[in-house]
Amino acid sequence: MFITLRFKVIPQSKEDYEEISKLMRLYGSAVRYAYNRFLENRSKNEVYHLVRKTFKDLPSWYVESAIGEALEILESVKSRGENPRKVVFGSKELFVKLCIHHLQGWRLEEVKRKWNEKRKGRLVSIGHAENGGNPNIKLLLKDDETYLSITSTRRRKPIKAKVKRKVKSKRDKWSILIGMILEGKKFPYTIELRKENGEIYGYVTFQIPIPEVKITKDNGVIGIDINARPFHLAIAEIGKDGNLISYTRIKLEYLRNFSKNRKEYEEWLVAHKVVSIAKEKNKAIVIEDINNLPKGKRGDGRRKLRKILSKFSYNRILEKIERLCKLNGIEIIKVNPAWTSVQGKLKYSPQLNIDKDIAGAYVIARRGLGFKERVPKNYKKLLNDKKFMEYLKESLKQRQKQLEEKLKAETNIYKQNPIKEDLDKLKKHLALLK
Repeated sequence: MFITLRFKVIPQSKEDYEEISKLMRLYGSAVRYAYNRFLENRSKNEVYHLVRKTFKDLPSWYVESAIGEALEILESVKSRGENPRKVVFGSKELFVKLCIHHLQGWRLEEVKRKWNEKRKGRLVSIGHAENGGNPNIKLLLKDDETYLSITSTRRRKPIKAKVKRKVKSKRDKWSILIGMILEGKKFPYTIELRKENGEIYGYVTFQIPIPEVKITKDNGVIGIDINARPFHLAIAEIGKDGNLISYTRIKLEYLRNFSKNRKEYEEWLVAHKVVSIAKEKNKAIVIEDINNLPKGKRGDGRRKLRKILSKFSYNRILEKIERLCKLNGIEIIKVNPAWTSVQGKLKYSPQLNIDKDIAGAYVIARRGLGFKERVPKNYKKLLNDKKFMEYLKESLKQRQKQLEEKLKAETNIYKQNPIKEDLDKLKKHLALLK
């Protein structure tokens, strides 16, 4: 499936802008010259050498694109049954308007500007995988910024222009393109630059690869659990028998201090780390299936927690991991996150001597392979122990009394809300025990 995405190009200086404009004028002239040579029934090879000889300042790959476009226009005109000698470059509609003599002043200047932009304000570079994606106009990533490297006419160094483009939604394919570039894959993408109202816009066309899934859960899986405090990824590797093999964690606290664009870039790097682990271990990835992470609301009395959760990149990181898995042929499994943390904390944390976050990731991984958790025998014994149950009830009653006193002492009505929530939960727990 081919996708075309639009972005804005910002040259770093007026000189760069003029150089790009010159390239556009040369390219437009080369397209028209090649088209007229094809009308003379010349071969593609002949036309190529003639265009190279006539437009010496235009790099050879632009010449290839110009000839390809001229041939495409000619074939399109013939397929529609129109006269190929009556083609108007720069829009027939605008040409007709220019011929209307009553247009004067700013209206005439506006039509002239649009005509020149259509006729002399385009530059196309067709993509080639062997040239790192595109031979003349390359997309580059540096820190949290995206740039275009544009091969120039007379300069030794290419023109470097900033790319302005934001990810508009979860389904925006721009993030997939950036992810493919970050991964260092050589895939062809065609870039077209256009002048629009005096500014330069780019259009990148590329194919979204859908590789065959090669890394599956048959060899085991890697479970991932994201935790807010401290903000980190807990990663647990298990075999196909469900036993823990290894575990690690990736710290994410540093993400809180970055701007939105830089954070997006750093999240991609984290996703690449996770995918590289899956490749190294030759295992599928299991993540939690969460659509919306609750971040609280104003007036709930949990201001500090809301501030932390507002910067929480939970869903964004999981989405990036999922996209990269699909691009790399790695099976991605989503599981219901309910009770994974509790089961990990109470069952596997003491059994395997691991912390609760790694234990949560372990439960997620086991759930991805279809394993179900049972209550350990010792916990069943505790639930049947009358003395323990009485002790538990008494502990909850004491905690209830502390919360009631805290609620009376709290004068802020907003800070009373979380205390009331805790009291309601405690009352439910007591009712369950009774």
